[in-house]
Amino acid sequence: MKKFFSYLVFTLITSLFTVAYAEVTHFTGKASYTAESNESIKYAQDTALNEAMRNISMQAAVAIKSHYANQDNRLTDDMVEMVSATVMQIEKKDFSTEITSDEKIKVTAVVLASLDVEQAKKMSQKLLSVKNTLADYEKVQEEYATAQSQYSTMKEQYDSLMEKSARTKTKEGIKLEREGKIDEAFRLYQEAVHDDPNYARVYSRLGHIYRGQGKKELAEENYAKAAKLDAKEAGHHYGRAILLEQAGKKTEAAKEYRLFIEYSDILEYDEEIPVILKKIIELEENVS
Repeated sequence: MKKFFSYLVFTLITSLFTVAYAEVTHFTGKASYTAESNESIKYAQDTALNEAMRNISMQAAVAIKSHYANQDNRLTDDMVEMVSATVMQIEKKDFSTEITSDEKIKVTAVVLASLDVEQAKKMSQKLLSVKNTLADYEKVQEEYATAQSQYSTMKEQYDSLMEKSARTKTKEGIKLEREGKIDEAFRLYQEAVHDDPNYARVYSRLGHIYRGQGKKELAEENYAKAAKLDAKEAGHHYGRAILLEQAGKKTEAAKEYRLFIEYSDILEYDEEIPVILKKIIELEENVS
């Protein structure tokens, strides 16, 4: 945005130099500086000149404000300073030197300058136009930021609803699965995945159904998804343990069963837990 503003200001300043002079106001700036023993005359001249120029700039700013600021109070001090510094023309610079009573060198600078009132007016109007353009741009940015914030809030609310929906459907699916209604449970699990693809528990339940259908690869795939999303989700440990046991890997199976017991929800696996506890003992005894 700063580059955009600089470009607009450069453009309007360039265009102003082609305007013919109309009403002109003259200013005189005067300032003195006494050089110390370790300071040069050149330093004293530069210091006096800078002060004289500052004095003229203040006069020009007052003149611009008196002509136009009352018509539009949107003219800021920075804008007035820019107008005066750009439009004002230096016509003459004079220096005089004298020796003070304490034998120091005192330099006085006198500067004559003029201000084209019509140029100042036009530049003020163009600066206000630039300011309005930037204000419109900033307003659009604010509206965009507000819209983004509202979108983020709505998305959070939607995600929360979908997360709750996935959990509810998974819970209903488990109930149907226990009643032997596998197809209905499977359909609810798929809907739950669609609602919340990051819910680990539903992938474990899908893995159980695939495992029961003898689809080992699909079962392992869903157990892996559950493990990736939540290492403490009990279901994938349970399913993996059964697959490992079926493959004759008793030690690995016992380890997975123990993780299942550690993380399992009693309400979800109330029938399986007692059986698994006995199975762990059997597997470890056979290994030893």
